[in-house]
This record gives sequence, C-alpha cells and structure tokens, in this order.
Amino acid sequence: MYKNVHFKWCKGCKKFLHLHAFAQKLGAVAKSKPGAKKGPPKQPTKCDICRGRGRDAYRAKREQALTQAALHGPSTTVKSQEPDEEVE
Repeated sequence: MYKNVHFKWCKGCKKFLHLHAFAQKLGAVAKSKPGAKKGPPKQPTKCDICRGRGRDAYRAKREQALTQAALHGPSTTVKSQEPDEEVE
C-alpha cells in the first residue's frame, strides 16, 4: 500500500492536489515564526497555480483602475463650498 501520500483540497481548482502543488506557500509557513503574528501561521487554501492566477487578475484589475483614473480624473467629485444664497 501507499504510505505518506498526502493530498490537500484547493479552493481555486476545486479538486484534491498533491502537497507539492502548495509548495510555495507551505515553504513560507514553515519558515515563519509561530509567535510573529496572532496565532499560528495559516495553511494555504489555494495551490501555487491558483495563487499566481489570482495575483495576475488583481494586477490587471488594479492597472485598469489606474489607467481609467488617469484618463477620466478622480471618480469622486468634490462639491464647491460656496455659501447658499438666501432668498428674501
């Protein structure tokens, strides 16, 4: 029989993958100090491929927002602070 074969569920792919698919984040968790943050370090929920895809999507979304803001100016407009005229 197989021994020491470990699988983990990936929330991005929606399937079980071998632990090697989570190597990037698992390595960071193993190197982190347990007392550095509140509680123990979090285990990865997405594989390295899904994490990379998420980073690329975030980067593209942010670049699009920055270029749109540069073309159209700020999205919120500030009203002029002129006093209201009183009608007599």
